[in-house]
Parts: sequence; C-alpha cells; structure tokens
Amino acid sequence: MKLDRRTFMKRAVAALGLLALKGVPTTFAEEGSWTSVGRESDFPLDTPLYLKDYLAYVMRHKEGVLALSARCTHRGCTVDWTEGEFVCPCHQARFSRNGAVLNGPATDPLLEIPSRLDEGQVWLGL
Repeated sequence: MKLDRRTFMKRAVAALGLLALKGVPTTFAEEGSWTSVGRESDFPLDTPLYLKDYLAYVMRHKEGVLALSARCTHRGCTVDWTEGEFVCPCHQARFSRNGAVLNGPATDPLLEIPSRLDEGQVWLGL
C-alpha cells in the first residue's frame, strides 16, 4: 500500500493527536474515572496521608479534601512529608502543604489531583 504525502501527514497528525490526549491533565477526568480511596475518617484532619498505590498525598480539611501528586515536579522523585512541608529527597526541593514551591530547584508546584468527599468516602479522579 503506497501513501501519498497528504494522506501520510493526515494519519501522522491524527496519531500524534491521540498520543497527546493521553497527557490530558487529570482535572478533565471523566465522571466514570473516580476511585474511592477510603473512608473520610481514615484521613486525619490537616495531615497529609501518603497513598503509595496512587503516588499521592491526601489531606482532609474542614472545607473538604486536597490531593497532591507525590512526584516532585523537578525530576519526578517521590517527595516526603517532613516537619510541615513536602521535601524531595533527590535535590531537596521543598513544597508547602498546598503544593506551592518553597525552595528549588523545582519551579512548578506539586500537581493537584481532582478529589472530593461524597457520602463519607474520599474519591480521587484518576
């Protein structure tokens, strides 16, 4: 089967478009992709709890729940919760409890994962 240039380009662009869709931020997660990660009571108030299976930290507040990726935005190492902040063990980047950069080399905040409380359960949009 021989392709002319125009057909090849159309197919290449379509393939690249499909690949790009795999990188769509989780903030656009479909309704069917929510996962229950535990009961609300399993998450202590105002203390991040690490969920190894999801590479995420979940923190319950009076107002709701916040979930952050445990991956440092500098090089992808898994951050630790230490003395009131997230610290990257690889290059010592530091992040606040809401994921904001406190100290580089990271320049981007920790990624927020869509989360919600519903009927006593904590849900993540994965």
